[in-house]
Amino acid sequence: MRQKDGFQNSGCYNMACLGFQPEAGTHIFPGDVIAPVSRINGSKQKITIKVYKYSYDLQDGITGDWWVYYGFNSYPRAVGHFPKSLFTGLAYSTADFAFGGYIANERMQLTPPMGSGSSQIANAASFSDLKYVLQDGRVSSISENLHSRNDNKNCYLVTPIVNGKFFYGGRGGCRV
Repeated sequence: MRQKDGFQNSGCYNMACLGFQPEAGTHIFPGDVIAPVSRINGSKQKITIKVYKYSYDLQDGITGDWWVYYGFNSYPRAVGHFPKSLFTGLAYSTADFAFGGYIANERMQLTPPMGSGSSQIANAASFSDLKYVLQDGRVSSISENLHSRNDNKNCYLVTPIVNGKFFYGGRGGCRV
């Protein structure tokens, strides 16, 4: 989750935005580094992230809270939620949902590697099985092709999303 006020004034990201409500016993939070990572000629990891907006809760009726689920080589479990009050524009519905990664560090001279560090599709990291969960709870696969954005094509590869999957990676090492 990015800025709580629609990119207006807060400037906060992940856990720097006050209000995330972690589930008891969770050990991972938005913005954490996930490790170990997959290796080109080694073990492969599967990370599952789900974000749901619950519109009904048995305890307090309509909530509209955004729940985050996470699984590392396992079925995803709830790690916590962002109350709907943090996202005034997303409290009742959304037409867009963006995700991805970025690098930013004022002290950084060179960009770091991304994904597996490879910019060849055969060895690049990937997101797959991307789906929408509709308001009625039905799951819908992403079948249409969606665009991607890459602000540094000299260092990184990001493919368009095709049939719910895309590849990304790169060596880094470019001047910031």
